[in-house]
Amino acid sequence: MQYYHNPNSISENATAVACGKFDGIHKGHRALLSELKNLKKQGLTSAVFTFDASISKIIPNYSEFIYTGEERRYILEQMGIEVLAEYSFDKSLASLAPEEFIKNILKDRMKAKAVVVGEDFRFGYKRQGDVDLLIQCQKKYGYNLTVVEKQVDEQGKISSSRIREYIKQGNIKRAEEMLESPYFVRGEVVHGKQLGRTMGMPTVNLKVDKHKLLPPNGVYVSRNHLQNEVYYGITNIGVRPTVDGEALGVETHLFDFEREIYGEVISTELLAFERFEKRFSSLEQLQKQMEKDVEFGRRYVESL
Repeated sequence: MQYYHNPNSISENATAVACGKFDGIHKGHRALLSELKNLKKQGLTSAVFTFDASISKIIPNYSEFIYTGEERRYILEQMGIEVLAEYSFDKSLASLAPEEFIKNILKDRMKAKAVVVGEDFRFGYKRQGDVDLLIQCQKKYGYNLTVVEKQVDEQGKISSSRIREYIKQGNIKRAEEMLESPYFVRGEVVHGKQLGRTMGMPTVNLKVDKHKLLPPNGVYVSRNHLQNEVYYGITNIGVRPTVDGEALGVETHLFDFEREIYGEVISTELLAFERFEKRFSSLEQLQKQMEKDVEFGRRYVESL
């Protein structure tokens, strides 16, 4: 996948562009991306227009990322998207009149011959642009517009705000339903205190973006992707209160795994919640609980 940041132009000749925040890559976003796959059959390059982390300064609660920028790039590449263009939400972009956005960004920079948006997509200065304007400007700027209806479930519209609430509650199963994929944390493997190793349960410690939205501190069954390999395990999210930990961390004990993988990147999908994090009176009690956690995790994996 070709990645661009604030491009004045992209190298492709003609694109089908899906526009949006794409902060969660949920069921609604996937409906837009599915349209891009259809447009690729017409010889158009599939492209996504979105914003980088700077948009968190504008939209309330947006600093809590369901997926970080790096995680989003990973998902889009896995889905076969060919071009990702992220723009900073700065004064020059925010001040563009809606038609200027169409001409300067979609036509001139993104080289759009097809545009795909959700029915509530807004753009341009003070969000004055809408689907009606995109329809009106099709012939003038040489693109065909596809408008995708909002995706809904029994509780209403699928949205990133709803998914955030489910993650905060620890209801990762409900979040997974709307994401159409397990919620995950992706990061570089870094050195920890190696306490688990002394107990015979070494852990993989992830470097996590400070803006990443994490579920409640606790223990989860996880599926972990390392390059082209998959390993199941038990993941702890928290501060390790028994050993006077302070910094929030994500660490995973991988079943039947002994390699050292410092510096490599791993994706940890959370499959099921087991228990909340707690302080134990001794390391012996902590070790016994960790053994129970592993038993729980192995039984869960066997049931899949």
